[in-house]
Amino acid sequence: MSRRPPLIDASSDPVHLNATSFIGTGGFGRVFKAQGRERELKNEAKAYMRLGKLAGRLTGVFRGVSFSLIVLSYKGHSLASFDGLAKFTRLSIALQLYRLHRAGVKVNDMKAEHVLHGRSGYCLIDFSVAKTNHLCPGISRCSELIETMNDLPISKDWLLVKIAQEFSNIFQGAFWIFVVALVSVIAPLGLLQK
Repeated sequence: MSRRPPLIDASSDPVHLNATSFIGTGGFGRVFKAQGRERELKNEAKAYMRLGKLAGRLTGVFRGVSFSLIVLSYKGHSLASFDGLAKFTRLSIALQLYRLHRAGVKVNDMKAEHVLHGRSGYCLIDFSVAKTNHLCPGISRCSELIETMNDLPISKDWLLVKIAQEFSNIFQGAFWIFVVALVSVIAPLGLLQK
């Protein structure tokens, strides 16, 4: 009897891997024999290499006689849908997508099944049809960001506040580094004495 994983359905989206048969259970989960297109696998590996820590850690790209595959670090389970998610969760997913866009990757296939939830938070996956040289025009003009905000749904204002908080934390840290550097330059000159 051939069993298929519940979140892989090649009939609805032919770009994804098609799990053809159940192989067994491994140390990290169920193992399936799968078929897919090599071009999409190469594109996906390229996106993971570009994204680094923003996505799952790429462990390796393997090519066999009749197959190719990529191996990623485990990041959790796929979401079934965006329905019923808390505001903070929806905002975290939108912020993660925004970070990918800032890194030059447009997913081109954003949906709940491509969001993993694990111990380290939320992670976006499946970059088989991603654009890896994306110059994002911003929250108000990027079609993927707008569609995702509508799908979640969250307002642009919520996301802008979260982005501002993130940049505030970055600049706050940079400010203190600047102050320490400045003091280390001025102190030997005796300019800090009363």
